[in-house]
Amino acid sequence: MFDPTSSESYGRAPMKRSDLYALAWSQPVTKIAGRFGLSDRGLAKLCERHDIPLPPRGYWARVAAGQKVASVPLPKPDDDAEVPLPPAASPQSMGSLERAFGIRTPTAKRGTRESPAARPKKPVKRQSESGVPRGNFAVFSARGAECDRLLAASMEFERHSAARACLKEIEFRASRLDTELATAVRAWSSAVSETLSCRDPLEEVIQAVRSATAGKQKPLWWPEQM
Repeated sequence: MFDPTSSESYGRAPMKRSDLYALAWSQPVTKIAGRFGLSDRGLAKLCERHDIPLPPRGYWARVAAGQKVASVPLPKPDDDAEVPLPPAASPQSMGSLERAFGIRTPTAKRGTRESPAARPKKPVKRQSESGVPRGNFAVFSARGAECDRLLAASMEFERHSAARACLKEIEFRASRLDTELATAVRAWSSAVSETLSCRDPLEEVIQAVRSATAGKQKPLWWPEQM
């Protein structure tokens, strides 16, 4: 049975539409595209070509924030055709990969008589359509995960700020109530405020960064990892 969370469940062999759909909704495209030798845009085009919907912008941030987000159902689920995936790159297949999946490949300049064997081998940073070097997918995936963490924290921080503003307004209105009810409202507000102050989403981000950088091995999003 296909397991979208396992890297061993998929590779360069063709995948069924339902399997690729399950994979696309289990992890961000930026994390899985590189395993197919594609850019995130290239994988998005492949899914679009086979009518496979992808999570909308902000979906993973809402998931990280603990929100329940409905997924877009797979159109024509009975049409579970196989989706061809790019094979391992070779000189004969690079042209077809570029045409089929939008992969940019290095080409020799016209008019050059120098043979491939005579050229000095230099590391080539292939750029995806989004401008991300293809050799650093793990690094950019790690940065994407931290971006999701920030978005989730910012949403939680916004909710906390709104809640605190509401508490102030409630305490202000309590002054207009009768003495017994005003006392009850203030006690309730104090209890809620104390509980709300126990969790600071921005402080949690700072603690996460502190934990990630405490050891000798720096995280992938660290500038020196590029």
